[in-house]
Amino acid sequence: MNETLIYLHGFLSGGNAVKACIFRDYLKSSYPDVELLSPNIDNDPLKAFESIKDFLKDKNKPSGVVGSSLGGFWARMLARDLDIPAVLLNPVVRADKLLESRLGRHVNNSTGEVFTLTEETVAGIHGAEAERDDKDVRLLRVYLGTSDEVLDYTVAQQFFAGCDIRLLHGETHRIFGFADLCPEIASYLLGR
Repeated sequence: MNETLIYLHGFLSGGNAVKACIFRDYLKSSYPDVELLSPNIDNDPLKAFESIKDFLKDKNKPSGVVGSSLGGFWARMLARDLDIPAVLLNPVVRADKLLESRLGRHVNNSTGEVFTLTEETVAGIHGAEAERDDKDVRLLRVYLGTSDEVLDYTVAQQFFAGCDIRLLHGETHRIFGFADLCPEIASYLLGR
């Protein structure tokens, strides 16, 4: 494998997320020299970003990252840290605000892990989003479904103003037409 891309899944999902599998299949057929890595991110938001960095510790620097929903939040941070391009799919802008409404016990259906999201954990992630800067404009492409039932797309549209934003009219949080986006996402991340 010559190049590597990373896919970061959303809350209560896992490395085998539907979009990760679709993108992996696309890369296998169109870019056989590119490997897609899709780790299981720690369910604890205070440990999540460290789990991503630990996963990448012994690997070559990836060429780019794709993140969906809460994975988009982490993908933005990873892009900044590694100075690599990122594609954000219906990204969470404020993780603490999203997770406040999800306090309590959860079962990650993808991994089977049981965990509890506490007020202390959510409070600990407050401020992690950092303000936008010129690096975001240079590194990010953001896809927003205008019929997203989980996140208000206008919040991300406003937050990422100046970045390469692609509105997906009528698309929901799941982005059912994701397979059709794979060619332009791969081209953007790989510079081809």
